[in-house]
Amino acid sequence: TLSERVAALEQALLALPRPTIPGTVEVKLPAVVAGDTTVRDVRLSAEPADAGWSVKSLGATLPGRARLEANGMLSLEDQFGFSGSLLLAVGQPSGFAAWLSKDVDEAIRRLPAAGFKAKVDLTGNRQAFSDLELVLGKAKFSGRIDSSQGEDARPSVLM
Repeated sequence: TLSERVAALEQALLALPRPTIPGTVEVKLPAVVAGDTTVRDVRLSAEPADAGWSVKSLGATLPGRARLEANGMLSLEDQFGFSGSLLLAVGQPSGFAAWLSKDVDEAIRRLPAAGFKAKVDLTGNRQAFSDLELVLGKAKFSGRIDSSQGEDARPSVLM
């Protein structure tokens, strides 16, 4: 599920050692296997920061011919989160949806492509997408999404 994949990513990122000297970490890998997933064309350029990593650029190809690109601040100390720019372009939405949830709605199966780009602020309690451009097939939408969770609320997705 999405929440399991996010939790696994969080644990992997928290386990990464951060250098104590200034500099840039550059990673370019043709593929990374994580559990049941192969992530291809992984590229990362980042610098250690006080509370996490300053990500200059991140790129990866996910299942469903989905391209993920990001840059911004990855927070690892007080609260796990990411603030910056995020792009997700999905060439095969049904394959991507099956990877995330194993249950694919018929409407998603009919989509030829989907994706979004936005400025984001993502934490466990709040997911904000501003300057959002969303593409579903030939339809294009713009706007913003701001989802927050109260103290006693039960989340549909855990970050």
